[in-house]
Amino acid sequence: MSHNYDRREEAADPNELASLPERASPWYEHNTERANRELREDTLREIANVLARIIASELTPRQHEILLLYYVTGLSEARIAAALGISQPTVSQHLTGKARHGRKVGGALRKLRKGIRRAAATLDLPPRERRVAAVLNGLLSESLTRHTASALFESLNSCP
Repeated sequence: MSHNYDRREEAADPNELASLPERASPWYEHNTERANRELREDTLREIANVLARIIASELTPRQHEILLLYYVTGLSEARIAAALGISQPTVSQHLTGKARHGRKVGGALRKLRKGIRRAAATLDLPPRERRVAAVLNGLLSESLTRHTASALFESLNSCP
């Protein structure tokens, strides 16, 4: 049995959808949800830009490459080592540093933390980027819980 009607006639008017309460249509993104999603995306973009600036200024090209492969691509240290033709302990040292004379030195993560602290304190950055760096620095210095992270990012979103 074939139906001869145009399904476009059944489509709801977007204005009607916007006036529905949120609980009435869970598959539809309401204006408040869209605004929240866009705000989260803008915030994440700002954070990514500040981190990219810090990574470019603080890390060696090899540390940068390994950091991206590990955290962004999700490769294991062993797979990164195989892909780059280096040993797994070398990959680990590039990420977390190594012990020298009883102290931990080097490592992309240590340099990144120092870079975030420095960016939060510098006056060379535009005020908004300095605020983003301060929020990231707060995440590093506090015990990280969902509540703490939410409060810090909320403070970022309430700033001009």
